[in-house]
Amino acid sequence: LERIPNNPTEVDDVQMADLEKLIDKLEDNEDVQTVYTNLA
Repeated sequence: LERIPNNPTEVDDVQMADLEKLIDKLEDNEDVQTVYTNLA
């Protein structure tokens, strides 16, 4: 079983850095239990 995206999106280096910061902040939040992404 494999998930295939309907609308794949290209992410440049600046956007990837911003996404990584967002994910880090979400993971550091004590109210957030788990963060899932589909970034490759």
